[in-house]
Amino acid sequence: MALPEPPEADPLLGNIAPSIRLKVRNRFLEALERIYNPPAPDCASEYLLGHVKGDARAKVLLQLVQAQSSGSTRIVQGAKRVREARENLDEIKGKIERLQHLPQTTKDIREQLDKLNTENQEVSRKLGLLEAEIRKLKADLHTLNEDIGRIQEELARLGPEQKRIAVAERVGRALDDLLEQLKPTTTARLEEYVTKYFRRIADKRFEGGKIHLPVGLPPEIELESGQRLALEAFSGFEKRSFGVAFSLALAEITKRRIPLIIDTPLGNADSEYRPRTLRTLAEFDLDQAIVLTHDEEVTPRLMQHIDPYIRQTFLVEYQGRERGSVIYPNQYFKG
Repeated sequence: MALPEPPEADPLLGNIAPSIRLKVRNRFLEALERIYNPPAPDCASEYLLGHVKGDARAKVLLQLVQAQSSGSTRIVQGAKRVREARENLDEIKGKIERLQHLPQTTKDIREQLDKLNTENQEVSRKLGLLEAEIRKLKADLHTLNEDIGRIQEELARLGPEQKRIAVAERVGRALDDLLEQLKPTTTARLEEYVTKYFRRIADKRFEGGKIHLPVGLPPEIELESGQRLALEAFSGFEKRSFGVAFSLALAEITKRRIPLIIDTPLGNADSEYRPRTLRTLAEFDLDQAIVLTHDEEVTPRLMQHIDPYIRQTFLVEYQGRERGSVIYPNQYFKG
């Protein structure tokens, strides 16, 4: 209304130069800006709302003070609500992120549960077999006790010499029967121990294999695929690995604390398996293990793998037919 357009229609300011009119417009806009823009926080009251005069000015200033005092409370409450809203938003974002990963987490848990279920079924199966075996052994023991009872009754009716003969015969037959019954259990334990040591020594392709000792047949290995192969068809090192594993298994089952003598255990073995075989022999729980070797088999470099387990070394040199073999304690091959 103060600066109408077009300028020619204004009898007051229509005839002034455009540059002067622009300056007036800018000054007017600056005045409006001072009225409506909030003043500085430390501005004196006499400079506030300069366009309001008289009694109206006092009323406006009073209302302004009231609005500012009540507005600060609302601002604090509003800031609190904004902070709570942000915290809720962050919590919701975290829940959304967890929900996004929930399918993979659920899949992993399901796979673990399936694996545990499979292991539980296998343990239950083995437990069932052991329980059945225990029941059979208890029945066999009961039968054996009955036989002993009958023997004792018969002995009461016999003379001293006849008693001794009858006891020997009956005990012999009872032991023969018991040995036949114990053969499957003993064979199963021996297969378990041989498998354990064979896996430590042999090639990685036999990691999941199992050794079988069928009666009257050569030893076999059952692969993870279920295929059975005769060990005599394998390389010389695999046969030697079986021999070492069998010796360690017998020592563990019998608990006999006698020296174990292994002759050239690394024959035909690749460099990858030599340290593994030596460590298996060295770490075996036995009072003494004697390894017979030559300079091309257990080299000084290989000896570093079992050096903490070596109690003593001997160097044997053949020095002709007249002197024979000479033994040097605490020595080993040179170079």
